[in-house]
Amino acid sequence: MKRKALSLLLVLFVLLAMVHTVKANEPIVWTAINEGLEELTIGNMAIDPIETDTLYAATYSKGVFKTINGGESWVAINTGLTNLEARAIAIDPETPARLYLGTYEGGLFKSENGGESWSAMMSPLNGKAVLQIVINPQTPSTLYVLALDEGVYKSTDG
Repeated sequence: MKRKALSLLLVLFVLLAMVHTVKANEPIVWTAINEGLEELTIGNMAIDPIETDTLYAATYSKGVFKTINGGESWVAINTGLTNLEARAIAIDPETPARLYLGTYEGGLFKSENGGESWSAMMSPLNGKAVLQIVINPQTPSTLYVLALDEGVYKSTDG
């Protein structure tokens, strides 16, 4: 009886593995969502952790674009930016209206209002190419920035 139950269990396991394998090999459907993006060369994107239909795209020469409808339409949000060569964007996980932007040879910018306006951040990164911004999810005032040919910088009062 045990042997029959074990055999049945093994057959069931093999069948389940086969079904899972078939699903894993099915094609994934992708849809372009570029309406309103003035440039398609995008260095980085970020998604609002609360309003998940809100996304930001950092473009290589046209600044930052925002969508509030999951990408159906995008608008430029560049007020206050003195450099539109955006490379990195990050969202404060506790205060999603607070954004950080890294530019190519233009340093760092910060927005406190979801990108409606930007202010330059004073830092040793002014004039440097900022390629990535990482926010500590446990302590969002701690930022890590990767700068081209400069390595990694850290701020605990971002």
